[in-house]
Amino acid sequence: MVSGLTIEKEEPSTKKDVSKKDAQRLQDSYRKIFQTMSEGFVLHEIICNEDGEPYDLRILDINPAFEQLTGLRKEDVLGRTIRQVLPDEDPLLIKTLGTVALTGKPMEFENHSRALKGYYKIISYSPTLLQVAALFSDITKEKDAENNIKKMGAMNRAILNSIPDQVFILSDNGTFLDYRSPLGGVTYSPPKSFLGKTINEVLPAELASQIESKMAEAQKSSLVQIFEYKLPVKGKDKYYEARISPGSDGIFVTLVRNIDEHKRMEQALLESERRFRAAIDNFPYTFIIYDRDLRISYINRVGLEMCGMSEEEVIGHADEELFSAGITTPYMESLRRALATGTMQSVKSVQKMQSGKVTIVFNYVPILDEQGRICQILGINFDVTEIEGTKRGLERALAENEMQNRLLQTAMEELSSNYKEIEELLFRISRELIVPLSTIEGFLGLLRKDVEKCNRLRIDIDIGLIGDAISRMQTLVGNALERSSLGVSAKAAVDFPFAEVVEDVMNHFEYRIASGRISITVDRDLPLVHASKNRVADVLMSIIESCIEFSSQGEMPLLHIGHFRKDDESIFFARSENKKEAEIPKDIFSSDWEDDGPISSSSSGLSMAKRIIESQGGRMWMESGPEVGCAILFTLPEPERS
Repeated sequence: MVSGLTIEKEEPSTKKDVSKKDAQRLQDSYRKIFQTMSEGFVLHEIICNEDGEPYDLRILDINPAFEQLTGLRKEDVLGRTIRQVLPDEDPLLIKTLGTVALTGKPMEFENHSRALKGYYKIISYSPTLLQVAALFSDITKEKDAENNIKKMGAMNRAILNSIPDQVFILSDNGTFLDYRSPLGGVTYSPPKSFLGKTINEVLPAELASQIESKMAEAQKSSLVQIFEYKLPVKGKDKYYEARISPGSDGIFVTLVRNIDEHKRMEQALLESERRFRAAIDNFPYTFIIYDRDLRISYINRVGLEMCGMSEEEVIGHADEELFSAGITTPYMESLRRALATGTMQSVKSVQKMQSGKVTIVFNYVPILDEQGRICQILGINFDVTEIEGTKRGLERALAENEMQNRLLQTAMEELSSNYKEIEELLFRISRELIVPLSTIEGFLGLLRKDVEKCNRLRIDIDIGLIGDAISRMQTLVGNALERSSLGVSAKAAVDFPFAEVVEDVMNHFEYRIASGRISITVDRDLPLVHASKNRVADVLMSIIESCIEFSSQGEMPLLHIGHFRKDDESIFFARSENKKEAEIPKDIFSSDWEDDGPISSSSSGLSMAKRIIESQGGRMWMESGPEVGCAILFTLPEPERS
């Protein structure tokens, strides 16, 4: 017995007994093997329950390898049971070893120890009744490797199953060694007809040659070779993408994917792009696409015509490289701001072109990629010169209508007031003139009789009474004139600086002056006048609107308002400084124009303005010439001097 191992002595072939010394030497050899072996060894004694079934195992002996493999010390485990030392151990291990002890049949098996957290290979046998010896080795690493191989295999199968491509394994001479296809995959021919054959035997010669060329490139460069090809399958052309990857031992893995849908979408995209380009090229606006460096990557036909350049001259260049600073400065800041902020920017600018000045609206719209980052800027430019001209004409017409409506309103108010005064005046005249008229009529009869009688005294008396009646009529007529519109206008006239009227009128044109559409210069030291301030303001506004109409077409109106002294009176003027002589009709102050054009509108306003000036005691006329432009001149009464 060596630590639980019973060494049965064999009967010698001879009748000589083995000496006691030799037996001890043999026993020491077994002890040395027991102590130095790499496998763990443990001897158990079985403990059964009341039913005679294995319940626990008592540890009788262990070797040093057992301590190293389990981390359990000999002095801590000898005499104790498995349930005491390893309470979390699987009860199946106790049952299995107990069966060996009871039956005496050796058993070899693998076990995962929950308590020791490892895999072990166990060889068990029963050296004597109710005892079991277990020789075990740690196979945790091998089991982990095996499990990893299984996981990798399962993962590889999952990857292959998830790939929507057909997989072909080819030898270096192009022989089909293996094949795998996704569910529902259709091949050029059934697998049984091409496996074991070469590509030259199965595929069209042109495609086979292309595959051989790609295999050679893949082997030479060790890189995956990708190419597309067309192949008739079941009488219909199919498009495929192939990827040939070099493997080991001259094996090539080829993945083949059907790209019919991709080709269809690609063709649809090309058609859509062609339609888009055709639409954009025929659109009456300029379309430009800039990259992130603000270089032009696309420009439509209208844009090229506006630039006067070819597509080769424009693409890849920045605007500053193509145009002068005078052209780019007004809009480049908005273009950069669109790139920096990611928001749409818009600016309007007047540009000098070969055809003349044009007004262009520049709009810049950021284009975002799938990650929401700005990748391009779309520029859309509109020529709004005609629209601006129409807008200015409409504004002038509205201003003229407003002025004429104001003049008409004033005239209507005066007419209404004069009508009432005329009614009252007629009533007073009809009532109050009856008496003097009757007196004159009666005394004319008496005068006739006294003349016949040559009664000098009575004649003088009759003439005196007739004179009194005439004096009374003169008084009534004078009072009527004072109540007339001329009398009202005379009473409304006041002394005021002409500069105040100019300031009020300039406020009316403030927007057009600020936007650079007209320029008005006003002289200083304008004199005092004696007139109706509101009526003079209406007149000056009408004159300025007319001067704007008479300015040369295509130029910004330049107006000058001032006065000069001549023949001891102040003459006021509003002059267009545009040197080109305008065609002004001689009867511009006439109100009989039938045409609806701008000159007709101005003539109507000037006709009314001339009447107002004349009602204030002044006069109005026009002068024009190539050096002096077009000027409307008028006079107004001056304040009475003390």
